[in-house]
Amino acid sequence: MKTIDYYNNHAEEFTASTFEVDMESLYQPFLAEFPEGTRILVAIHLLILWNLIK
Repeated sequence: MKTIDYYNNHAEEFTASTFEVDMESLYQPFLAEFPEGTRILVAIHLLILWNLIK
């Protein structure tokens, strides 16, 4: 199964199980590399939500 197929078939389940997960501790090492004030769009979450409303 391709990755996109997994998300297409399990988008609702994945979203429900990860929607309220606190990702702060995972993001901090990554965000520390950017200048202060930088904003980042979290594309994967938007793609999952987009699949739910299509």
